Amino acid sequence: ILVVDDERAVRDLTLAALTRNGYRVILAGDGAEAVAVFAQRAGEIRLVLTDLHMPNLDGVMFGRVLRRINPSMKMLVMSGMKLALGNRPDYAPEEFGDGFLAKPFKPEALLARVHDLLRATDAGRVAARPHPNP
Repeated sequence: ILVVDDERAVRDLTLAALTRNGYRVILAGDGAEAVAVFAQRAGEIRLVLTDLHMPNLDGVMFGRVLRRINPSMKMLVMSGMKLALGNRPDYAPEEFGDGFLAKPFKPEALLARVHDLLRATDAGRVAARPHPNP
């Protein structure tokens, strides 16, 4: 799992929750670093968790770049910004993300979303495999 967030505390808490539950985690501090990491280690990454608001290359642009590189990569978008009707940004996390997790979040909520997205990824891989006895 590639975790992309400019807040060290969020990265550390996410890393702890995920590794404690058996996931391998790669960290990046912003979208630009995440693109470089993804380009080098794409074969190892099954899920991306990204913050929306970061310096250098924010989560929106990172998500769009990632979708061009690998349109099928599952992505969980995280943000502490309220997405209330009157305060809606000019993009929707659903535009490039497969799920949204509001910050702050409890480890249980994070783990549930990660599990659901990875299970969906695995189901797609199983369905994409040819049947052994055609």
